[in-house]
Amino acid sequence: MAEQSAIPTRTATAVTKEIDDNMVSVKLVVEGIRPVLLGDKTKAKNATVEMKLGCCGFSMAARVESPEGKFTLFKYEVKKLPTEIDVQQSKWKVKKDMISLKLRKAAPDTWVPYLSGGLEQAPDSEDEAPKKD
Repeated sequence: MAEQSAIPTRTATAVTKEIDDNMVSVKLVVEGIRPVLLGDKTKAKNATVEMKLGCCGFSMAARVESPEGKFTLFKYEVKKLPTEIDVQQSKWKVKKDMISLKLRKAAPDTWVPYLSGGLEQAPDSEDEAPKKD
């Protein structure tokens, strides 16, 4: 019996655009993912998607099956957004080759100055994090 090889893992590419002071659009590039034609738009016909939205960040994992029957795992995580979001008013859906999110900000504010450095606002490492006394 042959050993099953590990599923290749890739980080999804994020394209972020501020729609206005209340809403931000995030498109996560997930090559090969296909939406269902009818019904729940958070479902894919060739993948399983796990999305976790929190007030300060979100994470996504999508296990996508290619037409050849091979799987690729796409992941993306933001630990700290520029400001809090309203999880109940934020939405996401599967589109062809991407997962589209609309994040509703908890309070009106611009993210433009923060987005030049990327969506993630948490320090890169613990060395850069503020020290607790």
